[in-house]
Amino acid sequence: MKTKIIAAVAWILISVNAQATGKQTVIEGTIRAYECGDNCYLTVVDSRQNKYEGLCAAPLCQPWNQTARMPDRFIGKRVRVTIEQGNQYDGAGKIRGTVHAFGEIEVLDLGVGTTAPTLGHDLNPVLSPDETFIVFTRSKTKSPHDRCSSGQTADQLRRINVDGTNDELLAVGHAGSSPQEQMCEFSQKQFSSNGSLLFFLSPAWVTSSALHVFDFKTRTVKYIAPANDVIVLNFCTDEHRDQLILAQHRYFAGGGSYDWYWLYDRTGTKEIGPVGDDNETQSSLIRKVQETICSR
Repeated sequence: MKTKIIAAVAWILISVNAQATGKQTVIEGTIRAYECGDNCYLTVVDSRQNKYEGLCAAPLCQPWNQTARMPDRFIGKRVRVTIEQGNQYDGAGKIRGTVHAFGEIEVLDLGVGTTAPTLGHDLNPVLSPDETFIVFTRSKTKSPHDRCSSGQTADQLRRINVDGTNDELLAVGHAGSSPQEQMCEFSQKQFSSNGSLLFFLSPAWVTSSALHVFDFKTRTVKYIAPANDVIVLNFCTDEHRDQLILAQHRYFAGGGSYDWYWLYDRTGTKEIGPVGDDNETQSSLIRKVQETICSR
């Protein structure tokens, strides 16, 4: 039945007047529904009441898909979603076909009752594992930064309770004497499974961002490694829980470069091995990891 529903709205996804980059389309709307069968699906409705339905494949969906339940508070939330192609699986775990999927979801409402004054734009919110608070970036601009700044224009990493209380500063961005020492944007935020650590990316080199981690216990930030993408294996239930997958720009000995995904230990300092090439999307890689690495 889900396949028929997606086919029925596919023409909307193709003809929608929205931002598009390659095979990806970005739209804004509100969350209408979340349902799971062999796969989990999200329904988003835009301001013109056009309905978009697809696989819930974004990092935000990971804890929902594990329990086949989305917290009720997300119904009616405003979101910005990236629509791409994803694999649809049958009950045996075999690929049944390719359908539309929400590869990225940005929640635009930071919490019911939020009234705290802002210094600019509140961006890229992520819900904590215990679903009690949200971390987000407060920035003077929505645009990506070429260089990080200090002082009044610095980005801020903040947290706020889901009921809109306790808006708190966690870390302040700043310029640096070297690429890995500067810090801003706080993008790709992901928690460790127990919520004690928060990993994020910051602009750094021409060919790579820098991975940092915020420790909620010590209230400190530490640089880890160069990375253009990160996946924290907080959804694994075995010895691989909280290990890191990093997309890194590297160079062949004979010339040329490549961007592969590599598995690291929990600290991000010990490389374990490659897990994907530059043709992978984050959603396809997460599916692969769930079926292989996490199930060993």
